[in-house]
Amino acid sequence: MITVGFCAASGWTLYDLRQSTYAQAVSGESNLLSALSQDIARNVEIYDMSLQAVVAGLAEPGLSDLSARFQDLVLYDHAASAKDLGSILVLDRDGVVVRGSKAEAIGADLSDREYFLAQKASPDRGLFISEPFTVIAHLPWAGVVSRASGSGWIFGSTTA
Repeated sequence: MITVGFCAASGWTLYDLRQSTYAQAVSGESNLLSALSQDIARNVEIYDMSLQAVVAGLAEPGLSDLSARFQDLVLYDHAASAKDLGSILVLDRDGVVVRGSKAEAIGADLSDREYFLAQKASPDRGLFISEPFTVIAHLPWAGVVSRASGSGWIFGSTTA
């Protein structure tokens, strides 16, 4: 009888420990998901604000009077040089890069890209986030955040 009681008490203790561990795991998972969600939302907001700053800068009437260096200082804030932000590009209506935070992209034809086609089809769509993709097999996944403007399409590229 004592053995049965001891086994029952041990079984109940193990069951209670399992329930407690499961509850802690669910709570930890929920906290992690919340933190990741907030981080992603904040980063997308920062990228979008950088794109909106470029759109606003391009609309400034005196921008063309400035030297190319000062135009870049007006258009590309410090967020444009952040570690995970690949580049901010301005494309013309044909999908050709006409300026960017990284000069080596100027002249590239991006007219066949998902993000350009989406903005061209619906310029008033606002912020567009592309499907993740890899540029080169051994590099990390990337995605593009884009926004249309009256003077062309603005794109920010970020690695994830």
